[in-house]
Amino acid sequence: MAFSASRKSFAGIDPKDEPVAYDERSVILNGHRTLVICGEIHYPRSTRAMWPLLLERSKSLGLNMISTYVFWNVHETSRGNYNFTGERDLGHYLDLCHQNGLSVFLWVGPYICAEWNYGGFPSYSARRTRNHHPHHERGLYGTRGGVLLQTRCGGKAASRTQWRSGGAGPG
Repeated sequence: MAFSASRKSFAGIDPKDEPVAYDERSVILNGHRTLVICGEIHYPRSTRAMWPLLLERSKSLGLNMISTYVFWNVHETSRGNYNFTGERDLGHYLDLCHQNGLSVFLWVGPYICAEWNYGGFPSYSARRTRNHHPHHERGLYGTRGGVLLQTRCGGKAASRTQWRSGGAGPG
């Protein structure tokens, strides 16, 4: 990734030509400065039937981004068996965000905290880590025309520690 001192882009392209970029003043989406107003709605904490109304109301309240974790233990309840259907259909949730004009800040684990059992790790192995998530293959990132504006690997604790020690700030 190439970065200039004044403007940053995720692929080293001039931010005016980049779908998602930022500089010292703001996030730049499709060449336009954007004030990101984000709310957090964790899809497993509500039913699939509730998602459209929750997202519609979020948009009507002025939000333009939704933040959610990928709950590993929701999708892999037993070793090697993945479920992204029904109430666990993350792809459908992201599609609904897109339909409502909402970008997504996706918190990719493996550890998520979120006051969730085992920090999101499957109960069979709280020490196992995994870097691949099936949604990566669906072209969901903003740089590929998708709804995901930003993702984060790891939990909040790791990013806050890095920030306090002089590393990159939170977010």
